[in-house]
Amino acid sequence: MKQHQGTVQGPAAGEPAAARTDHDNFVDAPPDFRFPVVRTRLMADLAGRALQRPCGLATVETLLSPHGWGKTVILAEVFRAWRRDAGLPGVWLGLGYLDDDLDTVILQLSRQIAAWVPGMAPGLTAEHGPIYGVQDQILRPLLENVPLPFLICIDNIDNCTESLAPGALDALFDTAPPGVHFLLTSNRSLGYDRVEAMMRGALREHGTTELAFADAEACEMLGRTVQALGPEVLPALLERAEGWAAGLRLVAMLLDAPAGGAGMLSRFSGAAPGLRDWFDRKVLAAMPPQMHRFLLFASLLPSFEPGQVGKVIGAGDVQKHMDSMLAQGMFIVPVAGRCNRFRMHQLLRDRLRAEAEQTVPEPERTAFCREMAQLAAEDRLWDEAISAARSSRSDGLIAQVLERAAPSLVRDMCRMRYFVEVVDELIAAGVPLGFETRYWHVFALTFYLRHASAGRHLEQLRSVACGGDAGGCSLVHRIEHLSVALAFLRDDLPLAGRHARQWLESGHDKDPFDHAWVLSVMAAYHLTAYRFAETRDCLWRARGLAHEVRSPYLTGWCDLILGASYLYEGNVFRAREIIDQALARAERALGADADLCDLISSVASKCAVEAGDHEKARDLLARALRSMHKHGNVGTSMCAVDAALQLWDGDEHDPVFLRLKSVVPRYSFRLRLMFSCYLIRRLVSLGRVADAQAEAAAIGLDLAEGRVRLAGGELLPRTRDIIAMTAIELLLGIGDSGTARKLAEREREAAEHDGRALRQARLELVLMALARQRGDDAEAANRLRTALLLARRRQMVEAFRRHRPDIDALLASRAFGAEHFPNPDDRAFLSRLLAHLGIEEPGSSTESPRPADAGVPLTGRERELMRLVQSGLSNPEICEIMNLSRNTVKWHLKNIFIKLNVPNRTVAAMVYSE
Repeated sequence: MKQHQGTVQGPAAGEPAAARTDHDNFVDAPPDFRFPVVRTRLMADLAGRALQRPCGLATVETLLSPHGWGKTVILAEVFRAWRRDAGLPGVWLGLGYLDDDLDTVILQLSRQIAAWVPGMAPGLTAEHGPIYGVQDQILRPLLENVPLPFLICIDNIDNCTESLAPGALDALFDTAPPGVHFLLTSNRSLGYDRVEAMMRGALREHGTTELAFADAEACEMLGRTVQALGPEVLPALLERAEGWAAGLRLVAMLLDAPAGGAGMLSRFSGAAPGLRDWFDRKVLAAMPPQMHRFLLFASLLPSFEPGQVGKVIGAGDVQKHMDSMLAQGMFIVPVAGRCNRFRMHQLLRDRLRAEAEQTVPEPERTAFCREMAQLAAEDRLWDEAISAARSSRSDGLIAQVLERAAPSLVRDMCRMRYFVEVVDELIAAGVPLGFETRYWHVFALTFYLRHASAGRHLEQLRSVACGGDAGGCSLVHRIEHLSVALAFLRDDLPLAGRHARQWLESGHDKDPFDHAWVLSVMAAYHLTAYRFAETRDCLWRARGLAHEVRSPYLTGWCDLILGASYLYEGNVFRAREIIDQALARAERALGADADLCDLISSVASKCAVEAGDHEKARDLLARALRSMHKHGNVGTSMCAVDAALQLWDGDEHDPVFLRLKSVVPRYSFRLRLMFSCYLIRRLVSLGRVADAQAEAAAIGLDLAEGRVRLAGGELLPRTRDIIAMTAIELLLGIGDSGTARKLAEREREAAEHDGRALRQARLELVLMALARQRGDDAEAANRLRTALLLARRRQMVEAFRRHRPDIDALLASRAFGAEHFPNPDDRAFLSRLLAHLGIEEPGSSTESPRPADAGVPLTGRERELMRLVQSGLSNPEICEIMNLSRNTVKWHLKNIFIKLNVPNRTVAAMVYSE
C-alpha cells in the first residue's frame, strides 16, 4: 500500500467512464444540483474531518433517513471537497432504484477503484451475476493497493435490497485496510453489527437529528421567501417541517404561491409525517394546473424529455416550469449522458404516479404511453419505447413495440439478456407475439445455455411458418438460420456445418445479418479443422455484410474468430493485435459489460498467456470467467480454460479453479474433456504425475495412440490434437520416452503439413527434451533452433517455459547459443526470451558498451524512442507520447540494448547517435 503524498490529480488509468448496465443502474459521479447548496453543520463536520491529516473519518460513516433529508447533497459536497478541493483519491457509486445484489455492486465498485491502481484496467471487473470470491479475490487486492487515504462514497446503498442480510456488510467493511473510508447514504436501517463496529470506533451514524436544518441553514435555503414574510415565520416553519429539507422546499413553494402566505402555516399538521401527507395531496397546488398535469403524465415514465411530454398532452411552455423546479431542487434529476432528459426523484414519482392512476382516465393514460412509445421508437430509443409501452399496460402495444425493437436489441445492441427477460414475461402472461419477436427470442435463447427452450420455441415457430401464406417458404428459410445457430451453440459443429452449407447454397434471398451469421458459423467450423484459408474467406464475406447492417456485435464476433484463427495457426502477435482491437471496438460500441466483451476476453487471455504476459492474462480471465456460466460458447471457453490452467499453481481451493469446476460441467462433452486434458498437462508440469494418471484413467486416455476411448463419434481435429498432446506430455512425465517420441514425431509432421506453427514449435520442444534425455545435444540444439525460428515472428514465448531446464542446460554446455542466429532480429528474440525465462545469456553481463553497429541499424520507431530516452523522459511518458503500451516500450528498449550492445537505458542514451 502506498501512503498518499500531496494531491492526486486523477486515477492511474484516467477517470472511469460512466458505468453502464442493462438498466443504467449505476452512476459514477455525484449529480449536478441546479439550486444553491446550503453548507449545513453536518456537511461542514464531515468535510472538515475528511480533510484532516490524518483523515478524521471513521472507517464507515452513514447518513440514515427517509427520502428528502438532503443525504445525497451532503454526500456529493463532501466528495467534491475530497476530490476537487484536496485532490485526494476516491470513487462515487450511485445506485439506482432498480434492486441489485451486493456482489454486482461490489464488482461495479471494484471496476472504478481499479482505475486508481497502477497497471489495472478499470473495465475488468464489471459484470452481471455472481462470481466466486468477489470480495476476497477482486475488491480486497484492489483496496490493498490504492493510494491512501481513499474515500468510497455509495449513495442509496440500501437499493441492493436482496443481499443486505446480516453479515454481508460486515464482510464488506472488514475488507477495507486502514486509510480506506466508506461514506454511505441509506433510506432504511442496514443489516450489520453496529454495536461491535461502534465499540472499536469503526462506525459513525448520522440520522435525521443531525440532518435536520437549523434556523440559519433554513433561512439560507429559503432566502427571499422568509425575508418577504418576516423573521417570525421561520420558527413556525421549522417547527412544522422538523428540519426536513424536502418539506422546507415544498412549504416555501406553497408560501410563494398567489394564495399562500404566513396564515397558510396554521393549516399544517405539526409533524413531518403530516407534512408528507400534505405533500401527497397538495404539493402541486403551488404550481400552475398545466404543470401539475404535465408532471402527472411524466410520472408514468422512468425518464422523460419535457418537450415531448408537453407536446403529447397539449401543454404549453413547460420548460419554464421545469427550470423553476430544477432551480429549487424539486426532485427533478437530469439523466446522465442524455441531453435534456430527466427523471423524477422516487419520492415524487411514487406519489404522482399513484395520483395519476387514480385521477387520469385509463384510456387517456394508455393513449399517452402509446404515443410516447411510438416517439421513442421513431428515435430508436428502444429502452424508453418498451418502458412506455409496458407502462400503458397494453399487451398489444408492448408486442407491437417489441416487434420493431427486436432486431436492433438483439443483433445490433447485443441486449439479448434484457430482451429474453421481457419476452419471457409476455409469454408467461399469454401475450400473442409477432414473428420477429419470436424469431429473435429463439436466437437470443441459444446464447444462454437454454437450448431445450430454444429448440421448443424453434419448432413452434417452424409450424407457424409452414402453415402460413405464400410467403411461408421465405419464413422457413429464415428459420433454418436459427437451426444453424442452435446446432453451433449446442457444440454440434459437424451438424452446424452441414446446416450452414445447405442454407448458403439455397436459392432464397438472404437477410444480410442472417447471411453474415451463417458465414461466421461456417468459418468457426472450418477453423476447428484448421482450414485457415476457408475460415478467412468466410470471415471476409461475413464482415462486409456485418458492416452493411451496422452490427457491432456481428463485427466483433467475426473479429474474434479471425483472431482465434491466427492463434491456432501460431501467429500470437497478429492474433493479439486483432483481438485487442476487437475488444476495444466492442467496448466502445456495446459497453464494457457486454457478454461479447467477455467472449473476446477469453481468446485474449489465451493470447496473453502464449505471449508470456501473465499479469494481463489474469486480468482478462477475470472478465472471461464472469459470464462463462451463461453463454455456453465452447470455442471461447476452451481458450479461457487453457489459459486459467496454465496459470494455475496447483491450489485446488483457488477461486478460479473452483469456478471452472463448477461451470464446466454445464457445457457439452467436448469442453469437459478439454478441461481434463488441460488439467492433466498442468499436473504433469507441476510434478503431480500420479494425479495426472488418475485423471487420464478417468477419461479413458489411450497413451500409445493419443486417443480417448470414451469419446463417442468422430472428434473434431482440434479436440483430437489436444488429446494427443496431453498423451505426449503424460508419457514424458512417466518416463516412457520411446512411445512419447513416436507419437510426437507423428503429430509434428501433421502440424507442419497443416501450417500450424504454434503446435509445431511445441512438438519441436518436446523432441528437444527427448534428445536431451538421450544425450544427443546436437539434435536438441537443432530442435530448439527450429522452435525459436517458428516462434520469433509470432511472439510465442510461453511454450518454452516448461522446457526451461533443458534450454538452460544447452546454453551452459555451449551446444547452443546466439551464434546459431546470424539474423540480428532472431538474436534479439532469443535474448528477450531468455530474459523472460530468467536465464542469463552467456557472456552478456560484463562487456563494455560500444556505439551502434552500422550493420545492425535501428528502425525508425527505435530511433524515435531513443530520442525520447535521451531527452530524459520516463517509460510512462514515452508510452503516452508514442501511444504504445508499457510492454511494447520495454520490448523496443530491449531490442535497442541488443543492437547497441549496452546493458541499460542510461548507457544507451550516452552511446547512441543518429
